[in-house]
Parts: sequence; C-alpha cells; structure tokens
Amino acid sequence: MNKLPFLVFLCGSLTSGLLADDIQLPHISVFGTAVIEVVPDEMVWSVAVRNQNAKLEGVAEEHAKVVASVLSLLKELKVDEKKLQTSRMEFGENREYIADSWVKSGYFARTDVSFKLTDFSQYQPLWTGLARIAGVSIENVSYDNTKRIEHRREARRKALDAAREKATEMVKVLGSEIGEPLLVEEDLSVSEGWQGNRAAQAMNNLRTVEDAEPREDTQLALGTIPIRARVKVSFRLVAAQK
Repeated sequence: MNKLPFLVFLCGSLTSGLLADDIQLPHISVFGTAVIEVVPDEMVWSVAVRNQNAKLEGVAEEHAKVVASVLSLLKELKVDEKKLQTSRMEFGENREYIADSWVKSGYFARTDVSFKLTDFSQYQPLWTGLARIAGVSIENVSYDNTKRIEHRREARRKALDAAREKATEMVKVLGSEIGEPLLVEEDLSVSEGWQGNRAAQAMNNLRTVEDAEPREDTQLALGTIPIRARVKVSFRLVAAQK
C-alpha cells in the first residue's frame, strides 16, 4: 500500500541529488549583452477622444461625430485599417472639485484610438488634422521597427557570442578552458524592456543621432532605436590541454 509514496520520494531524492551534482560541477557563469541600433520604420499613435455635455444624450451624439471625424481623417490619409483600433469606449458622470467637494457637472464620453503609421510623410498632416478636431488629444507617439523579431534574434546571437568570448578570456587567465554550456538563460527584463508597453513607448525612446538630417517630407530627424539582448551562460570548467 505504501510502495507508491516511497517510489515518489525516492525519485524526488534522486532528482534533487542530480541537480545538486550539476550545481557543484566546476563552472563559470557570465553575462553577455548585445545592442543593435536600427532606424524606425513604424510610428505608433495613441489618441484620446473625450467630450462632455450637460445631458447624456448630447454627449453620445457629439462623441459619435468626433470619433467619425477622427476615423475619416485617418482614412483620408490612408492609414492602414488593419493597424487601426478603437477601444475603451465609455460614458460616465463628469465631476469637478469645487469648494472642497466633488460636484456633478454633466456627463462625459471617451474613446481611445490607436494606429500605426508607416508612411512618415503623413506625420505633419496627421498631427495638424487631429489638432483641428475639438475633443481630441494625442496621448502618445512612439517608434518601432517592423523587423523587430529578426533584429532581436540577431542581438540574442551576438549576446551569446559575447558571453562565450568573455568566459574564454576570463578562464584563460586562470589557466583553464571552458567546456560545454551547462545553463543558458535570457534576461527578459532587458530584452523586452524597450517594448515593455508595445502599444505605447514614450517619445524619448527615439535616440536621435547627432548627424541625422531632417527628412524633407516630415521635418523629422530619424534616429535609431536600440534593440537589446542579455543572456546568462554557465560553462563547464576544464583543465587546459597541454
């Protein structure tokens, strides 16, 4: 009746022992980091549409017109509909803090609109057009690269090469050599850091290069964005061959 628990305990003990032996092997652990600078080819916009009115019905009617105006502008500027999304459509009571208390002052409606722009020549007319629509505010504009996955793979490979090179140089001083890798981990806090909020990255994530010339069609100085990768690798330590 007690054979199964005993076998489970025995297997668990053997597994723990094997892991402990692996940890006790002579080894060296190093970090490898790589950064690739790429020119952005995609702009991510986050726009908020918000209006208020004394009556809820009035808010709804106005809001529908403002949202329609925004979508009409985006269509006119040929923003890809597949890269356009509306979200967080909401109604609520609008309140103002007056004389040490919150007072109801009608109702509000809000819709968030996000989209991606790949034709940077539309930057200026888009910005100007949105500014002309009452109730619209540009919450955020960020930059990305459509080949981010490929660039990240390259950065990861370079980070692994950097880790191997670092380990080799370090153990050489000690008269040893590195063997096979025992552990490989990617530090996602670094690799995913730039993209932490995919739909929104602050403007300062665009690193403008000193000699970048503004584009004639957009008055933008395109710089570069960093794509990082950081890995931790443990190599077995072996005696140097004589």
